[in-house]
Amino acid sequence: MLKKILVALLLAGTARAQSSNGIFVDKAKVYDDYYLQSQLDGLKARLAAINAADQATLLGKVGGLQGSTLQQSGFAVQGLGPATPTVTTSLPPAGVAPSSTNGVTTATTPLTPAAPTPPAPTLTVPSTFSPSSLDTLNEEMQLSAQIINLQLLLDGALNDRFTNARFPKRHVTLGFSISVEVPESKKKELANSLAEVEVTLKNPPELQRLLALTPEKLPSGEGPSVMTLLPKEKTYNVASLVDKSVSLGAGGVIAGVFNVGAGWLWGKKTYYLVQQQDTIAMQRSATGPTSDFAWQFRPVLGHKFVTDGTRQTFVQFSVPVLNEWWNCSAALHVRTGWRRVDPKTGLASPLTNVEEMDLPPVPYFDDMTTPDIVDVSDIGSGLLTVSASTVHFFMTGTHFRIGGTSVDQSFPGFSFLPTKMSFTAPAKDIAALGVTLVSRSGKEAPLMNAMQPWPILLCGAEEHGPAPKPSPDATAPPTPPKFSAAVTAAPFSDKQSLVTINLSNLPTDLTDLTKGSATNPVVVVIGDQIFGLRNAPFRGTTSNSVTLLVATDLLKTNRKLKVGQLLWGDNYVATAQLAPDAYPSTDFSISGASIVALADPQIIAITGSGLKGTALSVPKEDPQCMTVDSSTDTLIYLRIQKACADKFKQIVLANGGNPPALLTVPTAKSEAAAAKPSLKPQDAIALNTSKITITGTGLDQISAIRFGKTRLSFTLSLKKDSVLVLLTPDITASEGVQYLNVTFADGTKSRYELNVKKPS
Repeated sequence: MLKKILVALLLAGTARAQSSNGIFVDKAKVYDDYYLQSQLDGLKARLAAINAADQATLLGKVGGLQGSTLQQSGFAVQGLGPATPTVTTSLPPAGVAPSSTNGVTTATTPLTPAAPTPPAPTLTVPSTFSPSSLDTLNEEMQLSAQIINLQLLLDGALNDRFTNARFPKRHVTLGFSISVEVPESKKKELANSLAEVEVTLKNPPELQRLLALTPEKLPSGEGPSVMTLLPKEKTYNVASLVDKSVSLGAGGVIAGVFNVGAGWLWGKKTYYLVQQQDTIAMQRSATGPTSDFAWQFRPVLGHKFVTDGTRQTFVQFSVPVLNEWWNCSAALHVRTGWRRVDPKTGLASPLTNVEEMDLPPVPYFDDMTTPDIVDVSDIGSGLLTVSASTVHFFMTGTHFRIGGTSVDQSFPGFSFLPTKMSFTAPAKDIAALGVTLVSRSGKEAPLMNAMQPWPILLCGAEEHGPAPKPSPDATAPPTPPKFSAAVTAAPFSDKQSLVTINLSNLPTDLTDLTKGSATNPVVVVIGDQIFGLRNAPFRGTTSNSVTLLVATDLLKTNRKLKVGQLLWGDNYVATAQLAPDAYPSTDFSISGASIVALADPQIIAITGSGLKGTALSVPKEDPQCMTVDSSTDTLIYLRIQKACADKFKQIVLANGGNPPALLTVPTAKSEAAAAKPSLKPQDAIALNTSKITITGTGLDQISAIRFGKTRLSFTLSLKKDSVLVLLTPDITASEGVQYLNVTFADGTKSRYELNVKKPS
């Protein structure tokens, strides 16, 4: 098959070498359509920024001078009489007597007719003209409409994006290298002739074969559609100057003595610019699923022949895409020839010296480069560096995306090389959102190690129709993981749990769990937390299990976890989930307790969450002493016999596999003590006293004692019936009444009076 293709290419090259009409079209080259489209979008944006309807310009044209007319005539008449005779006197030679012949001579000047020149005009027309504001508005509206038309053309038609059956179309940009050289043997024949290159776009071979089998795919027979031709035209501004003038004069002599003459002058000058078109692009009608367009190259600047040389032309077209894996975009047929041009009218004759040829099919190039290696490196502080390497090349503009954030040149830590790209980002973002590789044209694919590239097949090499190819679509069902995981959890502290994950059927190339690795480490993802990195290492590892400490609250809200290597695909990731009734299955906690009845048994109401099913853990030796009545998830009742009321200060409550809760048993005595404290007045104290004792009730509720802004030290006695207060020297330095500010635990304050006197 490859041999046939090489022979076809060889024949195409031979056909070019044997071309006799002097027009050579090289094999079409495929250009990056995204780059052309971005340039067209930029041009569209610049056009949108043009304000064609300008208010200042319109108002400035009001009252302007639109034109002027000047007519001048010149006429000159001249009349002359006969000239005065000239008298000449001469003396005779010595010895000769004067006579009439040698004494005095009279000469008369002959009359010659002369035509006078008319006087030159002295008046001039105004040099400043401007169109009226209404004419300017009309021109601005025409310009605005033309700008809108160009914007619509640059934006593209929906027919160029979809077929009538709503199948998408692929955009392709082709470049043609066209060489024109007038043959020496045909210069006389091709004088004043233009060179024409006509191209016919056809559906790619795969689509033609598919439509032959299933014509209902494109019932309208749609084919490639031309979007943009470049250049549309190439022109030269040529100055044309026309100068016409007439000058007449006449003169005569009347009666030999009177001279009469007259003169007349008329002139006209015209100067204007003419555009001579060197290159013209045109789109022609086509039949069936094809599109025809052509470029014409004309002689300019007074030359009879087209200038020899190479022209570079481009076409952007769209072709229906029924399968993304097609390797061809279109088939090409080229027709070249010459048309004779009338120098006066510019009209062209029918095509002569015609040559036709089929160019090789246009291949499809995918700008999505598949990485060969994707490495994830732990750099600490919960950050990961992701690098993607390829033996090919990443095109400029290729970048990553994490969720809705683009990771490109503007992203801190992003690095781009033709064969390697890397970036640094939080591990939890990578684990939760994944990483997407984005090509410069916007095509996306999930980034992972060992990505499967599309098979590379030669365009037009299939003879029996296209074979199905795997699609890298992210929506395809994932491959079942090769290994599995089972998870268990147990209490470790009041806020942490010990999680154990047992793995089975590990892939042979999975990182050894016992060694650990800074590159592509095995991690555990629970909610938005990552374990196994430097900032949250495992507590222990074996060849097939890991243990880690996890916040109990995190396990309560996230009972499902993942274990494996990030960005290595589903074959290297396993999921596990805690059983619904396993620890920690409920949110068991105690928020408060209060006595609701002092009868026998005494009843205490306990509030919290997840209380249903709560039982006494301690004490258990005397179940008749106290019992727990489960009521709801937020309220239970504890019944204590009066005989047991003073035996227990604290009890332990348990609920399933949750950590036990410690509860202080409230008593009536403690409630009485919780009444508002009172302080007994102080007797008079002597000068320079350094400490005093305050007595009263509820002294254990004192939180602070101050004198002014100075905080005083105090000590509560063991029996809680007195408080020893250390005084500063300035309090008792002189006689008088001083006040201490006493603050209690509930925020209330009291003034305590001190009467300082001299000793009697």
